[in-house]
Amino acid sequence: MIALDELRSSWGWAFPAQIDAILDSNRFGNLLVVCQESIYRIVVEDSAVVRLCPEGQYGDLWQDAGFVKDWTCERWLASFASARGDIPDGHVISFIVPAILGGQYSPENWRTTPLSEYVQCYGDIARQISLLPDGAQVQIKVSP
Repeated sequence: MIALDELRSSWGWAFPAQIDAILDSNRFGNLLVVCQESIYRIVVEDSAVVRLCPEGQYGDLWQDAGFVKDWTCERWLASFASARGDIPDGHVISFIVPAILGGQYSPENWRTTPLSEYVQCYGDIARQISLLPDGAQVQIKVSP
């Protein structure tokens, strides 16, 4: 799991107030978090933060078949497993070319990355592109 202070540092800018807690993560590095008595989902690959429900309705999310199917990503996990094998402990499936920048949802564009590293990196990317209009051209500079 990613540390709460690391999450606040990398994604806190996208929330209305300080993130209170991390509830869960899935195999694509998406996170369920609590902020201001609401449950939010950080959809890392889409650079999105989505308010799902009031905190008191958290248990109801797991009764929603559509949410569970989307959260568990079973079809994509099966595709990854057949092409790339097992996901190491503490790692998630990450995108080589970010989906938000046109990367494909396919095993050819996936690898495994430590959860903390992935979430922090994509939080930085999301912050940098958050004010750009759809279709804007971007240049990615990778530095050591």
